[in-house]
Amino acid sequence: FLIDQNLMPIAHIQRYTVQKEFENLYPEHTFHKTQAVSTLANRFSISERTIWNILKHIKQRRKM
Repeated sequence: FLIDQNLMPIAHIQRYTVQKEFENLYPEHTFHKTQAVSTLANRFSISERTIWNILKHIKQRRKM
C-alpha cells in the first residue's frame, strides 16, 4: 500500500526491512554479522556492500 500510493520511498522501506530482518537473523547465526549479511543479500537480491551500508547508516542514526 505504501509503495502503491507513493507515501514512502522504496529506499526507506528497504532499509527498515533489512534492519528488522537483520535483528531476527543475527542471533540465529550465532552472532556472526558476516553470515547474517550474506543471508540478507541473497534473500533480497542486493549486494552485501549495500546491506553493510544500510546497517552502518542505522547505527550512525542511533548515536545521534
